[in-house]
Order: sequence, then C-alpha cells, then structure tokens
Amino acid sequence: MTVRSMRNTHISAIFRQIIEADVENHDIGRLEELRCMFRGDFFENRYFSDLEEFEELMIMQRYILENKRQVILKKADGIIQRK
Repeated sequence: MTVRSMRNTHISAIFRQIIEADVENHDIGRLEELRCMFRGDFFENRYFSDLEEFEELMIMQRYILENKRQVILKKADGIIQRK
C-alpha cells in the first residue's frame, strides 16, 4: 500500500466517522473529537478542470459536512450550557 493510498483510506475513514456519527447519543468528549475532525472545506483550494460533475459533488459534500458540523456544534453547546 502506498503512502497516498494510506492517506486516502485515512481521509475516507474520517469522512465516514463524521457523516455516520449519531450526534444525539454522544457525550461532550466524543463531540469534541468529531469537531476537531473538521479542517476546512471538503477538497478546499482544489480545482479540477473539465470535471463539472465532480465539482458539483464537492459542493454537495461541503454542504453535507457543514450541516453535520453545525449539528455537532449545537449539540456540544447544549451539553456545555446544561453544566
């Protein structure tokens, strides 16, 4: 396995953890772990010429990830406010 494929596998695993996270049933520690997984937009600063469908996919994934990030932050804030 190459370094590039290992990195891609790691990124895929992080993406899956974020998307599949059951935010309602995690404690503040796990929510903080999930929050720290966000490091900019999906494929930030990347442009792929002549790949309009891929560009659309990237925009959709950014939207999905941003919505998930907002849910995580809102849930974490609610837990902190109750303490």
